[in-house]
Amino acid sequence: MRMCYVMLAVLMLLCQNAKGQATPKIENSNVVALSTNFILPFARFNFNETSNKEAVGNLKLFQSIGAGVSLNYGRLTTTSEKGSMNDAVDERFANAIGLQLGFLFSADLSNEKPSNVFAPTIALNILDFSVGWGVELGTRTEGETGHFMTIAYAIPLQKLTKKGTWKLIKWIPDDGAIMIN
Repeated sequence: MRMCYVMLAVLMLLCQNAKGQATPKIENSNVVALSTNFILPFARFNFNETSNKEAVGNLKLFQSIGAGVSLNYGRLTTTSEKGSMNDAVDERFANAIGLQLGFLFSADLSNEKPSNVFAPTIALNILDFSVGWGVELGTRTEGETGHFMTIAYAIPLQKLTKKGTWKLIKWIPDDGAIMIN
Protein backbone atom coordinates (compact mmCIF):
# COMPACT_ATOMS: atom_id res chain seq x y z
CA MET A 1 0.00 0.00 0.00
CA ARG A 2 2.86 2.31 0.82
CA MET A 3 4.30 1.69 -2.62
CA CYS A 4 1.04 2.90 -4.20
CA TYR A 5 1.20 6.16 -2.23
CA VAL A 6 4.81 6.73 -3.30
CA MET A 7 3.98 6.03 -6.96
CA LEU A 8 0.94 8.32 -6.77
CA ALA A 9 3.03 11.11 -5.24
CA VAL A 10 5.71 10.74 -7.94
CA LEU A 11 3.05 10.76 -10.67
CA MET A 12 1.48 13.92 -9.21
CA LEU A 13 4.87 15.65 -9.11
CA LEU A 14 5.58 14.70 -12.71
CA CYS A 15 2.18 16.00 -13.84
CA GLN A 16 2.67 19.23 -11.88
CA ASN A 17 6.13 19.80 -13.45
CA ALA A 18 4.84 19.11 -16.96
CA LYS A 19 1.93 21.50 -16.45
CA GLY A 20 4.17 24.31 -15.16
CA GLN A 21 6.74 24.17 -17.98
CA ALA A 22 6.95 27.12 -20.32
CA THR A 23 5.92 26.57 -23.93
CA PRO A 24 7.85 28.20 -26.75
CA LYS A 25 6.21 31.08 -28.61
CA ILE A 26 7.49 32.19 -32.03
CA GLU A 27 6.67 35.68 -33.31
CA ASN A 28 7.54 36.99 -36.77
CA SER A 29 7.66 40.72 -37.37
CA ASN A 30 8.88 43.17 -39.98
CA VAL A 31 11.67 45.42 -38.77
CA VAL A 32 13.68 48.43 -39.87
CA ALA A 33 16.99 48.02 -38.08
CA LEU A 34 20.40 49.60 -37.82
CA SER A 35 23.12 46.95 -37.87
CA THR A 36 26.88 46.58 -38.02
CA ASN A 37 28.68 44.17 -40.30
CA PHE A 38 31.97 42.87 -41.65
CA ILE A 39 32.49 43.40 -45.37
CA LEU A 40 34.26 40.70 -47.39
CA PRO A 41 34.49 41.85 -51.03
CA PHE A 42 34.57 39.10 -53.66
CA ALA A 43 35.48 41.48 -56.45
CA ARG A 44 36.50 45.11 -56.80
CA PHE A 45 36.56 46.76 -60.22
CA ASN A 46 38.84 49.83 -60.30
CA PHE A 47 38.12 52.32 -63.09
CA ASN A 48 40.97 53.68 -65.26
CA GLU A 49 41.28 57.27 -66.44
CA THR A 50 39.65 57.98 -69.81
CA SER A 51 43.06 58.60 -71.44
CA ASN A 52 43.89 54.89 -71.02
CA LYS A 53 42.58 53.31 -74.25
CA GLU A 54 43.70 49.78 -73.35
CA ALA A 55 41.10 48.97 -70.69
CA VAL A 56 38.20 50.53 -68.84
CA GLY A 57 39.58 49.25 -65.55
CA ASN A 58 41.02 46.29 -63.72
CA LEU A 59 39.51 43.61 -61.52
CA LYS A 60 40.87 42.68 -58.11
CA LEU A 61 39.56 39.56 -56.39
CA PHE A 62 39.55 38.92 -52.62
CA GLN A 63 42.09 41.68 -51.81
CA SER A 64 40.36 43.75 -49.12
CA ILE A 65 38.33 43.62 -45.94
CA GLY A 66 36.15 46.17 -44.19
CA ALA A 67 33.36 47.10 -41.83
CA GLY A 68 30.15 49.04 -42.12
CA VAL A 69 26.86 50.22 -40.67
CA SER A 70 23.64 49.58 -42.54
CA LEU A 71 20.00 50.56 -42.34
CA ASN A 72 18.01 47.45 -43.25
CA TYR A 73 14.47 46.26 -43.71
CA GLY A 74 13.93 42.60 -42.89
CA ARG A 75 12.20 39.90 -40.90
CA LEU A 76 12.74 39.37 -37.18
CA THR A 77 11.91 35.99 -35.68
CA THR A 78 11.65 36.12 -31.88
CA THR A 79 11.39 32.95 -29.82
CA SER A 80 10.18 33.36 -26.23
CA GLU A 81 8.65 31.15 -23.58
CA LYS A 82 5.10 31.70 -22.38
CA GLY A 83 4.94 31.82 -18.64
CA SER A 84 8.62 32.63 -18.19
CA MET A 85 10.10 35.87 -16.89
CA ASN A 86 12.48 36.02 -19.88
CA ASP A 87 10.85 37.90 -22.78
CA ALA A 88 13.07 36.81 -25.65
CA VAL A 89 15.08 33.60 -25.65
CA ASP A 90 16.36 34.04 -29.21
CA GLU A 91 16.12 36.76 -31.88
CA ARG A 92 17.14 36.22 -35.50
CA PHE A 93 17.10 39.04 -38.05
CA ALA A 94 17.07 38.21 -41.77
CA ASN A 95 17.96 41.18 -43.98
CA ALA A 96 15.84 41.74 -47.10
CA ILE A 97 17.15 45.07 -48.40
CA GLY A 98 19.20 47.92 -47.01
CA LEU A 99 21.65 50.76 -47.49
CA GLN A 100 25.18 50.46 -46.13
CA LEU A 101 27.97 52.95 -45.37
CA GLY A 102 31.36 51.41 -44.77
CA PHE A 103 35.05 51.36 -45.50
CA LEU A 104 37.51 48.91 -47.00
CA PHE A 105 41.19 48.34 -46.27
CA SER A 106 43.68 46.66 -48.56
CA ALA A 107 47.43 46.41 -48.96
CA ASP A 108 49.25 45.16 -52.04
CA LEU A 109 52.92 44.49 -51.31
CA SER A 110 53.55 42.24 -54.32
CA ASN A 111 54.36 45.04 -56.80
CA GLU A 112 57.52 47.14 -57.06
CA LYS A 113 55.44 50.05 -55.77
CA PRO A 114 53.42 48.85 -52.75
CA SER A 115 49.97 50.36 -52.27
CA ASN A 116 47.82 50.81 -49.18
CA VAL A 117 44.18 51.70 -49.63
CA PHE A 118 41.54 53.08 -47.29
CA ALA A 119 38.25 53.47 -49.15
CA PRO A 120 34.87 54.74 -47.94
CA THR A 121 31.99 52.94 -49.65
CA ILE A 122 28.23 53.15 -50.08
CA ALA A 123 26.32 50.01 -51.03
CA LEU A 124 22.91 48.51 -51.60
CA ASN A 125 22.36 45.35 -49.53
CA ILE A 126 20.16 42.57 -50.86
CA LEU A 127 19.93 39.74 -48.32
CA ASP A 128 23.50 39.73 -46.94
CA PHE A 129 25.19 40.62 -50.24
CA SER A 130 26.10 44.14 -51.24
CA VAL A 131 26.79 45.97 -54.48
CA GLY A 132 28.54 49.25 -53.92
CA TRP A 133 30.68 52.13 -55.06
CA GLY A 134 33.70 53.65 -53.37
CA VAL A 135 36.69 55.96 -53.61
CA GLU A 136 40.27 54.94 -52.81
CA LEU A 137 42.02 57.45 -50.56
CA GLY A 138 45.45 55.80 -50.39
CA THR A 139 48.21 55.19 -52.90
CA ARG A 140 46.97 53.67 -56.12
CA THR A 141 48.24 52.36 -59.42
CA GLU A 142 49.04 54.90 -62.15
CA GLY A 143 46.16 55.54 -64.52
CA GLU A 144 43.40 54.64 -62.04
CA THR A 145 40.76 57.20 -61.13
CA GLY A 146 40.37 55.94 -57.58
CA HIS A 147 36.69 55.12 -58.12
CA PHE A 148 35.61 51.49 -57.97
CA MET A 149 32.60 49.19 -57.77
CA THR A 150 32.47 46.22 -55.45
CA ILE A 151 30.46 43.05 -54.90
CA ALA A 152 30.74 41.79 -51.33
CA TYR A 153 29.32 39.59 -48.63
CA ALA A 154 28.35 41.75 -45.65
CA ILE A 155 28.28 39.48 -42.59
CA PRO A 156 25.98 41.00 -39.95
CA LEU A 157 27.63 41.10 -36.53
CA GLN A 158 24.33 39.83 -35.09
CA LYS A 159 24.84 36.47 -36.83
CA LEU A 160 28.17 36.03 -35.08
CA THR A 161 27.51 37.41 -31.59
CA LYS A 162 23.71 37.87 -31.25
CA LYS A 163 24.43 41.61 -30.74
CA GLY A 164 25.01 44.48 -33.11
CA THR A 165 21.45 45.08 -34.39
CA TRP A 166 19.20 47.85 -33.09
CA LYS A 167 15.52 47.72 -33.97
CA LEU A 168 14.23 51.16 -34.97
CA ILE A 169 10.71 50.33 -36.21
CA LYS A 170 8.90 47.02 -35.68
CA TRP A 171 5.48 45.92 -36.86
CA ILE A 172 3.69 42.61 -36.68
CA PRO A 173 1.93 41.81 -39.98
CA ASP A 174 -0.98 39.95 -38.36
CA ASP A 175 -1.80 42.66 -35.79
CA GLY A 176 -0.90 45.74 -37.79
CA ALA A 177 0.69 47.08 -34.60
CA ILE A 178 3.66 49.42 -35.16
CA MET A 179 6.24 50.02 -32.44
CA ILE A 180 8.92 52.70 -32.76
CA ASN A 181 11.93 52.28 -30.46
